[in-house]
Amino acid sequence: NKHFSKGFLNDTPRDTATFLRMYNKHFSKVEIGDFLGSGDGEYWDAVRLYFCSVISFRGMDILQALRHFLTSPLFRCPGEAQKIDRLISTFSRCFWNDNHGTKACPYSGVDTIYILCFAVIMLNTDLHKASVGKTKKKVKKMTRDEFTKNLRGVDPSFDLKMLESIYASIQKEQIQMPTGGPSEGEVGADGGGDDEGSEAAFKASVNRAVCNVQELLRSVSLYRHTFLRLGIDTLVSVDMAAAMFRTVWWMVHATINSLLEKPRIKTEMAIQCLGIVQNAISTAIFIGAQQERMAFAAQLLRLINRAKGARAARGDAGEASGD
Repeated sequence: NKHFSKGFLNDTPRDTATFLRMYNKHFSKVEIGDFLGSGDGEYWDAVRLYFCSVISFRGMDILQALRHFLTSPLFRCPGEAQKIDRLISTFSRCFWNDNHGTKACPYSGVDTIYILCFAVIMLNTDLHKASVGKTKKKVKKMTRDEFTKNLRGVDPSFDLKMLESIYASIQKEQIQMPTGGPSEGEVGADGGGDDEGSEAAFKASVNRAVCNVQELLRSVSLYRHTFLRLGIDTLVSVDMAAAMFRTVWWMVHATINSLLEKPRIKTEMAIQCLGIVQNAISTAIFIGAQQERMAFAAQLLRLINRAKGARAARGDAGEASGD
């Protein structure tokens, strides 16, 4: 409301959803989840749809997509049934829009997807709920037959093999919601994990980073902005460019570092690295990313020193051949 009243933000579903995605690190995941789950009507439905539609579910089966949605680093799904209902309804529409007509979506419609998703959430809660009471009495959990029986006949696509596969997957691996704190600087429950899982954790973090960039790129079509400092008309806002750069810069930096560690680099490769570093420094200066600018500046210095060393080596070789 403060941003609306001061004219910093238009009171439209698209602007509201984009604001939440761009500045999510300034809010807790719980706050964003509660906000998205609040309200009925066209305005709130549009906010949820604009917020969630940039998350790509293409090529994922329903369980993969639901896991991806519920474990999103942007928000935590609220605990109130009515709010869950609204968010799952939006997810169902997004999944249908991304996969309708493909093997990943054999379902007859959005309502069918919604029913299956709600059943999966209930199963996840039921199978992994803790014992209750002072005596820690064990609670009876839903069996595979009970789960399949509840859904068989709802839709022709709900075949026994698919339902049993969903049950087995949820039983083996719980859908873990993200923690409720701000997005920035969170490592998660396994932040200090052992060395055995470090490689898998690294690959997972890279996959999440790539996925986040894909989602950011998908959302740039929502707006047309102008880089005021350069006067260039573009689909990418300064904030969007900054978010994408901060998501991928360390991967680019690490790749160039690995090349610089090699004793010999081809001239073409060195020129490409130089161009990438120059562009990275320019972008870092433009968005005010001082740490990233210093990191790439150090790489530029290494490239210059290597070039000087190579030139000196050629000079020495020439003198030796002349002698």
